[in-house]
Amino acid sequence: MSAMLGVNAMLSILIVPLALWSQALDVAEGEIALPWLFLLLLAIWSIDVAGFVLARALDRPYALGVAIMLGYVLLTVSLQQALLPVAS
Repeated sequence: MSAMLGVNAMLSILIVPLALWSQALDVAEGEIALPWLFLLLLAIWSIDVAGFVLARALDRPYALGVAIMLGYVLLTVSLQQALLPVAS
C-alpha cells in the first residue's frame, strides 16, 4: 500500500502542471491539444506502474496486475459517469 501511495503521489505531482497548462490553452470542446495527449500517456503509464506494483505485492504475473488495474480504472470511470453525469 505504501508503494502504491508513493507512486500515485509522484504521478499526481506530474498531473498538476499538465492540467494547468490545458486550462490555460482554453481549447474548444472536441479539440485535442498537446497537454491532453500528455495526460493520456500519463494515465496509461499510471495504470502500468500500479499494475506492476500490484503484481509484485500479490506475487502474481505482471499481466494480471495490469489487468486488475485496468479493470479498476474502467470501473471507477463508469461509476463516476453513472453517479456524477456531466451537465451540458
